Amino acid sequence: MQLVRQDATENKQAIVAAARQLLISEGPGVSMRAIAKKAGVGVATVSRHFPERLSLIDAVSGAEVARIKEEIDSHLQSFDENPEGTWRDTIHRIAGLNFAAVVQAAAAEVNTATFSDEDVQKIVTHRTTELESIYQSILEPAQRAHLYPKSLTPLELHIGIGLITRPLPGAPMNAEYLSGLQARLIDTLLDGFKAQARAV
Repeated sequence: MQLVRQDATENKQAIVAAARQLLISEGPGVSMRAIAKKAGVGVATVSRHFPERLSLIDAVSGAEVARIKEEIDSHLQSFDENPEGTWRDTIHRIAGLNFAAVVQAAAAEVNTATFSDEDVQKIVTHRTTELESIYQSILEPAQRAHLYPKSLTPLELHIGIGLITRPLPGAPMNAEYLSGLQARLIDTLLDGFKAQARAV
């Protein structure tokens, strides 16, 4: 029985990972069959775990939030020893998770599908509440170290990172150049937060 549960968990994780990749690369409307093939499972397995398409989008967004939490949690212990270095490293690593591409893909999926506005809003509200709580754990030590102004909210930090790292429309750019540019822009954002915090 335990092995069956483990297989089910692994299948679910594979489905979510496949959906994430295909939503980003293929855009909205990617078929459940394509997701199943990418995940290495049958279509029936996808339907069993996610009987409604919106539940899969919810799971994809939930996995992104979990990745951000994992990144923040892994750095919290280092704040006392090196607050600014830890703060900058954490934000850069969150930026590297490419969550903005997932948000953009999920939004496109929602906009082209016939999901209930109420159901979509429930997911958005839940994820927003989660993100505010997760970021607050890192903002408190950052504010004590005067690296982030109290006037800015956790959601503003998240949106700021997303605006810098979101996929650009049009012709593809050199990935290495773009990554370097995004890293410099993240540093500029953090420098601005630090200046605001110390100007108060």
